[in-house]
Amino acid sequence: MPKRDRLLLLGMAASVALFLGYEWLFAGKTGLPPPQAELTDMTVTRLLGGAAFLLLVRYMEFPLFGLRTDRVSFLRTLPFWLVACNNLPVLPLLTGDAVLTDACNAGNLLLLGAECLAIALFEESAFRGILLLLLLRHFGETRGGRIRSLIVSSVIFGAVHLANLFSSSPPAVLLQVGYSTLIGGMCGIALLLCGKLWVPVALHAVYDFCGQLVDTVGKGTVWTVPEIVLTAVVGTAVAGYALFVLFDMDRAHTFFDSENRAASAVRQ
Repeated sequence: MPKRDRLLLLGMAASVALFLGYEWLFAGKTGLPPPQAELTDMTVTRLLGGAAFLLLVRYMEFPLFGLRTDRVSFLRTLPFWLVACNNLPVLPLLTGDAVLTDACNAGNLLLLGAECLAIALFEESAFRGILLLLLLRHFGETRGGRIRSLIVSSVIFGAVHLANLFSSSPPAVLLQVGYSTLIGGMCGIALLLCGKLWVPVALHAVYDFCGQLVDTVGKGTVWTVPEIVLTAVVGTAVAGYALFVLFDMDRAHTFFDSENRAASAVRQ
């Protein structure tokens, strides 16, 4: 086994060991006040899990790293950023139905941002960086192959949230499964367009930060009637746009170009 692969496997094993060690020794025992205790536990564990998945992405040689992406492709993801930002309950905050409390300070906001980034890194590395790419390699980088890969990976991402049935009410969990599937599809399309993992990670992190802000450092009613209407309008419009982009996948990023050429040569 090449030295590079041994080091990557060792790094994955170390990340998993640290993850399990923190869960066993420190999770829920930091002595920090809320919301810092919960945010710290989630940030540390998801960063360690995300590190393991990133090393696995590198081990599998999936070309997802780097910052540079095609400008036009990135611009095509802008409506998805509207969905992410709209997850912030602006209307309830403006009307006073929801308010930010004294807990909304720089330290807690930074910790919330770190938690959202860690969760996004963990989930996007696993479900878009690995699962979506494996499916794409299996189904092929045709339009149909991309659509099938996206649907399957998004449904699996949503279904994983059924595990929350052990801690939340069934209606709330089913709702979470539904919107997680849709968000997974949105992040998947962003990756297919741009070809870089940082794009869905950032998109996911912004979505989570906006959605958790009031729950973490505020109080009040988030889902007022105007907010529900606004979310439905934005969501429906962007869903229609996403379907358009989904069936225009001929312009998507190519991840396995050399493998595709090799397969074509074999068939010829």
